[in-house]
Formats: sequence, C-alpha cells, structure tokens
Amino acid sequence: MNLSDKIAQYRIEQLQAEVDFVVGDPNRLAWRIYRNPVFRFLTYHLQNFYWTLTRLLGLAHWHDGTRPAPALTSRPPLKNAAAQKRPRVLIDATQTFTYGGHTGIQRVVRKITAAAATNGEGLPVIIRDGRFFPYYQAANFEEEIVVGAGDHLLLVDSVWYKPETYLPVISEVSQKGCRIVLGIHDLIPLQYPWVVQDLAAAEAFRTWLERAVPCADAILTVSRSVALEIRDLLANLRCKPDLRIGWQHLGADFAADSSPSREMTDFCEEGPFFLTVGMIEPRKGHPVALSAFEKLWKRGVEAHYLMIGGYGWSGPAFRQRILCHPEYRRRLFWLDQASDADLGYAYRHAVSLVYPSFAEGFGLPIVEAARCGLPVIASDISVFREIGGAAITYFDLLDADSLAARIADALAGKGAKPSFPIVSWQEATDGFMRLIRNDAYQFSPATKSAARGRSAIGMI
Repeated sequence: MNLSDKIAQYRIEQLQAEVDFVVGDPNRLAWRIYRNPVFRFLTYHLQNFYWTLTRLLGLAHWHDGTRPAPALTSRPPLKNAAAQKRPRVLIDATQTFTYGGHTGIQRVVRKITAAAATNGEGLPVIIRDGRFFPYYQAANFEEEIVVGAGDHLLLVDSVWYKPETYLPVISEVSQKGCRIVLGIHDLIPLQYPWVVQDLAAAEAFRTWLERAVPCADAILTVSRSVALEIRDLLANLRCKPDLRIGWQHLGADFAADSSPSREMTDFCEEGPFFLTVGMIEPRKGHPVALSAFEKLWKRGVEAHYLMIGGYGWSGPAFRQRILCHPEYRRRLFWLDQASDADLGYAYRHAVSLVYPSFAEGFGLPIVEAARCGLPVIASDISVFREIGGAAITYFDLLDADSLAARIADALAGKGAKPSFPIVSWQEATDGFMRLIRNDAYQFSPATKSAARGRSAIGMI
C-alpha cells in the first residue's frame, strides 16, 4: 500500500469512528430527540432568529468567527527593541495580534517577531485599513510606519484567511517599490484538504496561493522538504520570472526563569512516561499512539502516556475515547492548557517524545525535545528525516504495532539522546533575515517540463 492510500485508509477509519460516535445507538434518548421533526423545526428557527438579532446588535462575531480588532494600545511592550536596520524587513503579525491563538503558526510568529525586533533585523507590524503600525510598543518605534522603496514585507502569519485585507495592501506597497515575501509553512491544505478545519479553509488557502503568488518576489518556508514541494507547485501557477524560494529550520529554546505547575511536577514523579506534543487534530495521529499504548498495557507493560496540546477539530469521538478511557488519569493523561514552563519540564523528564503525525511542514516538537536531550520516536516521513536524520527513531507510518515495538525498546533503554544541529529562535530568525536581505534563497521555481508528472500536488 502506498503512502497516499495508507493515509486515506486511516482517515476513513477515523471518520467512521466519528460517525459512529455522533449517530450512536438509534435508541439513545438524545438521538431520538434530535431526530424529532418538532425539535429540528424549533432549533432551525431559533438559530435564524439568533443570527438575525446578533447582526442587528453588531454582535455577529459571536457566531461568524470574527471579532472586533483589539485596540492598538493593547500591543505587547518590548523594552529592549533595537533601532531598525536598512532596508527594513516588515514582519506582519496582524492575525496573531487580532485573534491570539497558540497553534504552531502563532508560536512561530511570536518567536520570530520578538527575536527580529530585539536586534533590529526586522520590524513586526500590524496592518489596519491599509496602514502599518508597529506590533510592539517600544520607545524607538514610530507610531505609524510609512512603507517605501527597498523595504521587504514578510507575510508569515495566517494571512490566507483574509485575502480581502492583504491583496490590496500587497498591490499598493509593491507599487512603492516594496518587495513581497510570502511565508508558507506547509502545503497541507492542498495535499490533505480533509484534515484541515473545514473544506472552506482548504479552498481559501488554494485561492490565496492563486492570487498572491503572482505578486510575490520570494517565498520563505521552514524546511527543505516544503521548499521543494513549493518549487514543483509553482510549475502550475503564474509567478514572476525571477521569483526565488528559500527555507530555514525553526528554533527551539525555553525561558529559564519560569517554573512548571505543581500538576506537572507531581505527574513527572509518578513513573516513566512518554510525551506527545501538538493540538489534537486529524493529521497528528494521536489515535495511533494511544492504540500503541493500549497494546502495551494489555501486555502488562508499565508506562504512562502524556498528551500536551489543545483540542482542535474533527475529533469528538477521540476526545471521548480519552476522557472515558479506563486508564485516564491513571496511566493516560491529557493537558490542554500547559505553559512553556510545563512543556520544557515535560521534555526534560520524559522517557521519549512520541510524534505520530503523518503531515507536517517542519516538526517543532522534534527540535524542542532534542534541545532538552529527549529521545524521539517519530513517524517515518521525509520532513522528519530531514530534521532528525539518523539521530532519532522512526516507526512505520500510522502503524500502532510498529510504534508499540519502538516504545518497548525505549523502555528497555535503547533510545539514545538525539544529536543533530539545533538552532535557537534568535539564530533561526537571523537565518530568515539573511535570506531576505542578501537575496540568498536556495531555489528557483521548477520549469513546467521538469515538474510535470512528478508534483505531488498538481491541484491548482
């Protein structure tokens, strides 16, 4: 079975579990109420009334996914910001500032903006009505930023959700001589549209690429694997003839001046445990990891399993499987509100990181674990091979038996501490800035003839 078929079969099995959970027993009271036509009629009209009323009152953000943008006075302070180097690299952080969030992209945005502003390599910005304002409150930052010739605009945030905001801005600043650098973390919404939050999000991503790539002067990403995928994809998209593509691995470090919670320290004292880090969502493979531990527990193997990460989407059946598991809070634990201090403490005390994801643009937990000297057991996919090489342990993709065998090996002391180059967030940010400032991107787009027939994502 090839990789695509294996992933498709896994996803079908997980979707079937979700359907079984939602439908459940036809005799279940809740299901019978839901199927009642009177109940469905009332809920339909009450929902429409709620939507209409909230729109009239200016409260549509309660249900349409938007919310009023926070005031600029709520920008985070930065005491040690350096004077900006020229030409300026403006780093967009509008979506992170407006909506918050702590998924991988927001984490990257916060780390890169802080590092770039600290040494003056980049100026983090917020875009409001086509105008630019500094993301941080700092004494040496202008209140409003005027974009000019020679500047670079790096769009590394979740910009594809808001094309109506960014496309006019791109057009305007390009006419002033500003170079546009698109940050693309991965192509997962194109490769696996059925694992993102909804198909509308996948379509928005596709539309963004179709409309934004022709305006871009360069594209930045976080791994060589994704850079090569983008290079092949561009054979099917309009783009500037001199467009360049570059990549830089992400960093890993934790603040040393914060303490973990009592819950975390107590848990780490209970016995040997394995750790998975990441939001619970379809592509992360948590069900495979839990199945592997269930096999080991059935054989009498003593090991604890800790998952750190918020609940994402498309997984109510798996969430129920966790919360109703006979081992929950005995040998199975889930922390959805862990701090950086908790995460760093877990990395330093676990037996191994278990990373069962089948689709990633990078794989931040791998380098975070390695930074803390923690062995890694990861899915055998190309980007993980790129990051960890022979220094980490791999298991067959989406295979619980293969993963269980690797976990048993780690308990027997066969897991070595990983040894491969790891950069700090400051070093990673400096690497991104060098690519932009020195035009040191590694690739040009593949020609149509060279890429035809081998692109894994010829969807656009």
